[in-house]
Amino acid sequence: MIRKLSEILLNGSMFDRFDPESEEDFLNFKYCDSRGVVTSVAIASVFLIAGLWIWDWTLDPYHAQDVIPTRLLMCLFMSIYPAAIVTGIRRSFLPWLLGLVVVSIETIFLYHLTLLSGGLLYGFAGFMYWYMLSAFAGLSFTFLESLLLNLSMAIVPNLLVLFGVAPHFDIPLYNALIWPTCCISIFGNLSLDRLYRRLFLYRRHIEAQARTDGLTGITNRSHFVEAAPVVVELCRRHDHPISVLMIDIDHFKKINDRYGHPEGDGVLRHVAETMRNKLRITDLLARYGGEEFVVILPETPPRSALIVAESIRRIIEETPVPMGPDRFIGITISAGVAGYDRLPDSIGLEDLLKQADVNLYEAKKKGRNRVECGVTAHLRPCYPA
Repeated sequence: MIRKLSEILLNGSMFDRFDPESEEDFLNFKYCDSRGVVTSVAIASVFLIAGLWIWDWTLDPYHAQDVIPTRLLMCLFMSIYPAAIVTGIRRSFLPWLLGLVVVSIETIFLYHLTLLSGGLLYGFAGFMYWYMLSAFAGLSFTFLESLLLNLSMAIVPNLLVLFGVAPHFDIPLYNALIWPTCCISIFGNLSLDRLYRRLFLYRRHIEAQARTDGLTGITNRSHFVEAAPVVVELCRRHDHPISVLMIDIDHFKKINDRYGHPEGDGVLRHVAETMRNKLRITDLLARYGGEEFVVILPETPPRSALIVAESIRRIIEETPVPMGPDRFIGITISAGVAGYDRLPDSIGLEDLLKQADVNLYEAKKKGRNRVECGVTAHLRPCYPA
């Protein structure tokens, strides 16, 4: 029934639904973001539990000395939770650990009240305190886990009284106070989870904008500059081949001048989409600037890169771009290729980009609509001379 209630709440319009992979990413984000707050609250609770000995002394000065050991024992159990978070325990274990901590402290606390004269009568505030904590402690949990935790915290004292731990505890009064508090705590956990889902979606949107070119939807230059060196170094470390393509749309300025910038934007999107469909998921495609694109082809020798570039050039040449009803425009590209079967230590990303750019310039110089993979003092031939 608890699971069904959770599904009803979650499947309603209250949450954005995530696929399993995104849900796991969300929970990791939620845990990492709330880790500091939860740890601080848990540590503060340890000191608060110890400090409440003053409450014991005020309630029953005669027996206050006798209950110090139970206070210290509660502090010890409470300190387990922040210690587990700091030491990096797996997130999936935390709800079980917190449940064990809460049940242990509630049991000790109920026994603690029996040692004080009138403690069973005035101890209800202590149980309310745990519900204040649950809203923070459950930040890194799923809503179902938080729901189970809250219900367990409310039910445990009932079971302890049933088993004779504190038979004189006023259970009717306790239930009258605790269940409204439990509902408020559950609603708080639900609201916090909903807020975190919105924050997660917003962060993903911002991160996507930061690394994506807004016009074409492919990687932008800024993210390329961050990601490309990693790809190059991985190929170097494992002695894998690597190649780079520099691609430019021929006569793009004339297209803008003749048809207008909106149509020019359509041409850029068409070229980017064509290349994205042709390339592998492991290849890094980016808009490098204006009408120029760059591609990193990991584990691809220069000869294979030349075939890839020629294939892209041919597809774009043979696929006119629609410019409206019954209107199409033919476009072409020029490309420069640079690469190595095995990347030397002396050659870096900038060298590869520079050589590919030189070869792109050579392709445009020779009439455009072609692929060039020249030979320099630094690079071996892309194909036999």
